[in-house]
Amino acid sequence: MSRPLPLTSSQVDPRQFLLTLRNEGWTTVGGRAGLYERLRPPLSDQGLIPDRWSLLIPLDTRAPDYSELMTAALAELVDSRLPAARSIDLLPRLQMGQADAFHFRKESAAPPGLIGWRDGEELVRSARQTLVAGAKSHISRLRRFSNRFGQFAGRYLDNVLMGQTAVGSYVVTAYAPVDTPIALTSSKLDLASLPGTEAAPAREVTLAIGRALEATQEAVEHFHSSGSLSGFEAGVSSGISFDLLTALKGITKNSDEGEVALEWISYEATDAQSRESKFTFTAADTPVLERASNRLSAEVETDMESTIVGRVHLLTKKELGGPGVFGMETLPPNAKKFRVRLSDPDEYHAAVQAHDRDLVIRVSGRPERDGTLTWLYEASIVSTIGPVDELRSELVAQGRTQADQLAFPELPESNK
Repeated sequence: MSRPLPLTSSQVDPRQFLLTLRNEGWTTVGGRAGLYERLRPPLSDQGLIPDRWSLLIPLDTRAPDYSELMTAALAELVDSRLPAARSIDLLPRLQMGQADAFHFRKESAAPPGLIGWRDGEELVRSARQTLVAGAKSHISRLRRFSNRFGQFAGRYLDNVLMGQTAVGSYVVTAYAPVDTPIALTSSKLDLASLPGTEAAPAREVTLAIGRALEATQEAVEHFHSSGSLSGFEAGVSSGISFDLLTALKGITKNSDEGEVALEWISYEATDAQSRESKFTFTAADTPVLERASNRLSAEVETDMESTIVGRVHLLTKKELGGPGVFGMETLPPNAKKFRVRLSDPDEYHAAVQAHDRDLVIRVSGRPERDGTLTWLYEASIVSTIGPVDELRSELVAQGRTQADQLAFPELPESNK
C-alpha cells in the first residue's frame, strides 16, 4: 500500500529536485537534455537498491505529461524499497525551497543515532549560539556582542528551519534560506511590499557565519603552531567574537571532536553541485577557545562595568544550570528598569530573597542596551543595603534622589 505524498508536483522545482538528489550522492545514469534525467542513489553498488532501478526526473514543466511524471517520481521517493538513510530528508528539503544547510556534530560515546540528554541539549544550545554570534557579525565586528544586535540575529533565526538528524549519527541540522530578506532594523513592515526597505539576503548573513567559523579554525591552528592568541585578535575583523568562541566550546566540551559543516547550495543552471565547508574542532581546542574568549572579553568588561542600586521588581524562572536573570528598578522619582544576568547562578537566590523582603541591593555588571531594554551582563550582587521604605525615606529627608547618587552611563541604543 503506497503512502500519501506530502507535496504535489506543482510544488516542486525540477532543478531543485535534481540538486537535492545530487547533494545526497545520487548520480546521473541517463536522460535527454532539457527533457528528463535518470539518477541512481548512493550505495546502489552494495545491493541495497533493486537492480537497474533509477529515478526519472522530468525537466520540461511545459510537457503535457510533466505532472504525471513528477508525481510518479515523488511516489518513488516514499516507496519502501528505498533505504530510509537516503530518502528520509529529501522531501522536506524539496518543500522548503532554496536553503544552505548547517550540520552541527558532536562526537558522542552513546550508541549510533543517540546522544546523552545533557550533551544533546548543549549541542542544540551551541548550534543556536553559533548562528546568533555569526549573524551579528554581519552587522558589525565586535570583540563581544552579548545582547547587542540580538533582534537582528533573532529575525535571521526566525527564518531558519531545524531538520531531522541523520540516521546512525546525532547531528543538529539548520536550513538557512538563500533569498529571504532579513530586515537590518526592527520593523513590522512587509519587506516584500517595500523594496526600498533596508534588508540583507539571508545568504549574506550565512556567508558572514561561514567567514567567522573559518577565521576561528585558522586562529586555532595558528595557536597550536605558535602558542599565540594573536590570530583570534586579528580574526575579530572576520567575525571572531567572545560569543562565537563560547558557542564552539559547547561543541568540543566533553567530546573528542566536534564539527560544523556548512553545505552551500547553488541554483545556477550551469552549476548543480553544492560546495561544503567543514570546520572541525577537537577536545584539545577547548582550553584554547577558553583562553581566547577570556582575552576578547577582558578589555570590554574592564571598560564598561557599572554599578546600580535598586529593588528587584521582576523574577524569572531560573533555568537549571543557567545564569540567573531578574528585573531591577532604581528608586523613584527617576526610576529606571534593568534586566540583570548574573555571572554566578547561585546568586539568584539572593535576588529572590531581596524580592520577597523588599530589600534594596547593589549590583555590578556590564551594561548594554537592546531596543528599549537595558541589560547588566556578567553581573554580581555586591551588597544588600536595606529595606526599600527605609532607604526611600532617608533619601527624601536628605533631599536627594537615587539618580543624584548613581550616574548610570547613557548607552547607544542598538535595536538592530
